[in-house]
Amino acid sequence: MHWRLCVAGILLLASACDEAPTSAPSTENDNAAAGAPVIHNRIVRNTIDPTGAVSGKGDHVTVTGPIACTAGELAELRATVTQRTTGAVAEGRGRITCTGSDQTWKLRLEKKGGESFQEGEATAVAIAVTFDEGKATDAQQWLVTVSLER
Repeated sequence: MHWRLCVAGILLLASACDEAPTSAPSTENDNAAAGAPVIHNRIVRNTIDPTGAVSGKGDHVTVTGPIACTAGELAELRATVTQRTTGAVAEGRGRITCTGSDQTWKLRLEKKGGESFQEGEATAVAIAVTFDEGKATDAQQWLVTVSLER
């Protein structure tokens, strides 16, 4: 069975299509000729590192992770960390200029509300949106269980 991208409403889904070609397109031109949409990835590598840092009296959390995005584009990042054992929530945002190669992003998040973070397991979610000349080119989000340390 061959896989290709099929349009389902406004969503592009990787799925087995009834009209799938018998061989895989090998280039963008082959992809376009086969009737499949040509996709240009803007964010090609992203996640959150498995370890985060708690600082102060548990009022700040720092998370980092790798990202690779199209050179010259601006990536806006937002992250939220929650800790079920304490009820603590922290949020933060930042920006990086994409180099086209693997980079590391780092966000210092500030707690929201009265609960403080402690060392231990937490959940981190991050969103990256890339922009070229003010126009959004891609958006990705990811969720990771992290271990918070001092």
